[in-house]
Amino acid sequence: MRLITIILVYISCHLNFLIAAQVVSQPDFVFGNVSYFNLNIGQTCVFNENEIEVLDNENHYTQIRVDEDTIWLKVSRRTPATTISKVQVFIADNSAVKAISGNSRIHGLLRKDVLLALAPAELPLADNLQFVFPVSFTQGFLWRTLEDTYVFSYQQGKTDETGIERSYSGVGIDMRETRAMDKHMVLAMENGRIAWLETKIPGTVEPQAIVCIQSESSPNVYYIYEHLHSRGLLIRKNQRILKGEGIGYAWGNGNWNHFRIGVVLSDSIPVFENRHHYAINFYPQLLNLYFGRQPVFSNFFTKGQIYFGRPDHMNGNSKNISAFEEYQGTGWNLGRWNTADKVEYVSGRRTCNARLRKTLFTGQSGQCTNPHNWYEFEINVQIGAYRIRALVGDQLLPSWQRIEFEGINAGTFRREAGDHVWTSERIVKVNDGKLTVRIYTDGEQVAGISEIVFQQAVL
Repeated sequence: MRLITIILVYISCHLNFLIAAQVVSQPDFVFGNVSYFNLNIGQTCVFNENEIEVLDNENHYTQIRVDEDTIWLKVSRRTPATTISKVQVFIADNSAVKAISGNSRIHGLLRKDVLLALAPAELPLADNLQFVFPVSFTQGFLWRTLEDTYVFSYQQGKTDETGIERSYSGVGIDMRETRAMDKHMVLAMENGRIAWLETKIPGTVEPQAIVCIQSESSPNVYYIYEHLHSRGLLIRKNQRILKGEGIGYAWGNGNWNHFRIGVVLSDSIPVFENRHHYAINFYPQLLNLYFGRQPVFSNFFTKGQIYFGRPDHMNGNSKNISAFEEYQGTGWNLGRWNTADKVEYVSGRRTCNARLRKTLFTGQSGQCTNPHNWYEFEINVQIGAYRIRALVGDQLLPSWQRIEFEGINAGTFRREAGDHVWTSERIVKVNDGKLTVRIYTDGEQVAGISEIVFQQAVL
């Protein structure tokens, strides 16, 4: 009897090993030219004759092997795809990012440890013969990609209508220059059918509309357009709409004029209440449609004024609290320890700031502890000398902060709540193309930074 038990245990373990090790060849779904694969750590998929294996997860970072190359990539909440060995790859989601979202249904397409997204290197992620960027360029529209409302962006302390913390579903695109005017028409991303439209939005009396469009090429893909001006809609229910045709114009939510677009996967028409469930991470495809390809060039600056934590309407919801992205040219140097991939902020009517402390998001699902006693904000600049100063302090709490510009001490400041102060101006030399501002914390009080002003200097 004991021998039979041992044999059964051996067979069970062997079968489990075979199941875990089996190679996946068919994607779970496809959007554009991107194939999405659910994989566990240790599993392998084959794509265009390339072998891709998931090796490990560390918070929002995933380690993969593409043939003989090994790389760590973070979940692409607003990060472009990376090309490795003739494959474009990005991490669409992983279990750690899902865990801090508060709403697992938004991340419903993730069924294993990692949702891996793959596309052939020679093809665009979204072909412009089938897709178009969802805003018309005819009146000079510019997308700066700096909004805090990007795919799965961790929403600090904010809750949805059910009262739970949430990560953002879809992409909120800044349209603040269109307030009180019909400018920059919102377009259908591809051919489809108007599945439904809603002009009576719970919780608001503003003339807003939400539109759901069913994809013609992939009937289980639906586009959710939100914050549209209900009185300017150009479509009707059940209408067939072609790629690039006008839907309407942005309205906003009373504070910030913008519109929101999401892409979801569903076997049936999504109902209004669950319209954000099973969200597809399509941010790299959106970058492709705007830039014409994945952004490979960096933004560089010779002067600038950077604000932290400003209210949505003041700065197009650009709060400058997220991790550094090379194509944007600014951001925080945050490591694998920070699953939210951003720092805290506080907004007031007159002053606002990024809030820095040893442990961020205390008591929230995104809680994390910085292994260092400092934070760094980086700006891509041309090599040379720069004049720079910063406004420091916290709007609501007493603060302590020591500031360095390119390693040069700019002072230590202990301030009361609401008391912001400018550092003295320093002239620093930048040799590596990155102007680095380091803010030290004392481990007890918060540190805050509200503004950075810099300009290239002629010496």
